[in-house]
Amino acid sequence: MDRFTGYAPADPDAHSEAEPIPTIQQILDGEKPANTAPVRVEMVPGTKFQYSGGGVTIEQLVLSDTVGRPFLQVMHDLVLSKAQMNESTFEQPLPHARIALAAVGTRLDGTSVIGKRHVYPEMAAQGLWTTPSDLARFAIEIANSANGRSNKVLSQKMAQLMLKPQFDDGQSLYNLGFRSDRNNPGVFGLDAATPGFQAMLWASGDTGRGYAIMANSDHGIDICTYLVPAILKEYGWTLPAPRVQAETILRAIASARGVDAALDWFRDFKASGSSEIGYGQYTLNRLGYLFLRKKDVPGAIKIFKLNTEMYSESSNTFDSLAFAYMSAGEKDLAIKNYQKSLELNPKNDNAVLMLKKLQQP
Repeated sequence: MDRFTGYAPADPDAHSEAEPIPTIQQILDGEKPANTAPVRVEMVPGTKFQYSGGGVTIEQLVLSDTVGRPFLQVMHDLVLSKAQMNESTFEQPLPHARIALAAVGTRLDGTSVIGKRHVYPEMAAQGLWTTPSDLARFAIEIANSANGRSNKVLSQKMAQLMLKPQFDDGQSLYNLGFRSDRNNPGVFGLDAATPGFQAMLWASGDTGRGYAIMANSDHGIDICTYLVPAILKEYGWTLPAPRVQAETILRAIASARGVDAALDWFRDFKASGSSEIGYGQYTLNRLGYLFLRKKDVPGAIKIFKLNTEMYSESSNTFDSLAFAYMSAGEKDLAIKNYQKSLELNPKNDNAVLMLKKLQQP
């Protein structure tokens, strides 16, 4: 399941009212005012890796129901306070006292997130407010538990299981909640994002070395591709460093020379077979949505069309192209591409919803 995008609070600058906040049950059932499709089982658990914010939201509900207390209170009492993460909270929305300390999310085009920061009732999946220091404390506690030096939050057996690779997709090793670095045994970490915010955490459970970086920008990971190598060089550490992403280069070319030049570069780069720069179907997808936010719908359609050509077996690429056509008022083309997306993935609930909307008399 895709990541949750949250709900915007009232924003006087954007002349917008607060979006209504759904209950967890409404989110799981995909009922209004939830802005996501229903959460449903798509595979036998444990058979392969797939990001699932919906799965983590089910865990949030199970934990709260089992303990009999609100999720944010359970997490404070059982995790945050014990790991001395005193500047962290799952409160959504943030109370007034913490608002003054919270950063304002910034999109790729430099504009602020509507409402400055979104509200996430899906607290377990995307609702943690924290600091780099607290993230470091969290990593230290996990490493100490795995090495038998602490059991404040997890037993040694559970921490070791959490850091043990479970799946290998050829590019990454996935643990329970983290990724592992195949070139550095014992190193664990993760990068993550919500609209307007990005963060990266990597640490060695054996040496205690690591870094935690947070940015209130959709360019956060881009910055890490330059900042992390400098950190590792300065201290002589061996830890994972993110690759420069093709998306960053595409944005620069599109800004300087136009979308056609950017797409020509990507065609040539992908054909070269190079692995020095990171890319995938998500690369053009994110670029396309950036163009949509800039109201350049024709440019977005060009980008999404190329993505469907390069990743013709992906339901998601056709779903995005269909949305662009719908934004352009091209109803027939939107329907055609939503149908193709649904053909590739019959469980694409978004395509079902959009087709119902487009095919209404």
